[in-house]
Amino acid sequence: MKILLVGRYQTSETFNGPEKVAKRLFYELSKLNNEIIFAEYFFDGNQYSIWKKLFGFERIENKVFRFGLFSFLKYLFKYRPDIIHIITFERFAIIGFIAKLFFGTKIIYHVHGVIKHERLYFEERIPLSTKLKDSFLEYVIFKFSDKIIFLSDQSIAIAKRFYKFDDKIATILPNGVDEIFINQAHAKKNEVVNILFLATPNRKVKGFEFATEIIKNLKSSLKIFIIYNLNNDSENISKRIKIIPKMEIVEYSKFLSKIDFVVSTSYYDPFPISIVEAMAVGAIPIITSQVGCSRLIKQNKNGFVFEYEDTTSFANCINNLAENKSLRKNISLNVRKSVSNLTWKRIAKSINAIYLEI
Repeated sequence: MKILLVGRYQTSETFNGPEKVAKRLFYELSKLNNEIIFAEYFFDGNQYSIWKKLFGFERIENKVFRFGLFSFLKYLFKYRPDIIHIITFERFAIIGFIAKLFFGTKIIYHVHGVIKHERLYFEERIPLSTKLKDSFLEYVIFKFSDKIIFLSDQSIAIAKRFYKFDDKIATILPNGVDEIFINQAHAKKNEVVNILFLATPNRKVKGFEFATEIIKNLKSSLKIFIIYNLNNDSENISKRIKIIPKMEIVEYSKFLSKIDFVVSTSYYDPFPISIVEAMAVGAIPIITSQVGCSRLIKQNKNGFVFEYEDTTSFANCINNLAENKSLRKNISLNVRKSVSNLTWKRIAKSINAIYLEI
């Protein structure tokens, strides 16, 4: 079975959530099917010429290729994939629907977020032309895809506000987590309680102002971190918060092993891998109900879920847990167990089953 993954492929190990999903799933799926190819586009407008963007072709890694628009179309007619899996939302992927029209290629779409929802509510500075192009592509995807993979029921509910699609083509499959986090022991060596807030001032949707209000109500003995690359915004961050720059995966897993609580104050986040990675190491999640992976949490058993802007509940929960070491230890063990099966290998097997099914 010839499978073509279409999306953005990152060669380094520093990337965002969708790019990590794409790379990890390609690696695991390649073990299950040796006919899988990854196709990406010449995305960087400053680095590549118009000629490259239209007719270019280059090999990035084994079975990973970068195409211009016409070279991608030509490749589709030559390769004739049985399935095109749109693994990240990219505009050039619309060409894949030509293969569906001519060869009956099945289309699978991996929903990392509902673009129309995000463009409408959270990203005001994006040009209108970009919003229109993205809305059109997303409309085509939801109307003509044969299978749609969502990260949570929350994501399905949001998608249904904007698009009509048959429930039969929708399936829920969470993101995975690297085994380095699952295998990393929780390495607390002192009594100081460490808290990682997944909120940054450059992205309003992450609820940084809400996080700041929570922090004002936390006991002074607690040590608070955010992961953020220093810039002019950093001047507005409370001196109480220790800013940590982004890290490579090995260093990051060791950092997480010393974290007691991971806190997300987002008012929209389909399924943040960063929370699951922290949970895999044993950090207790304290998050809003608007976060997709909140569905993995059983209240008071393996984490805590509160409503967005409920400052009192967040602060009280953190302060109370900070005073109860034995309770933290028990919940931490439950947290690790609850995500121990979310390996990329398992997720890839579930996706491969979808390939065989359609």
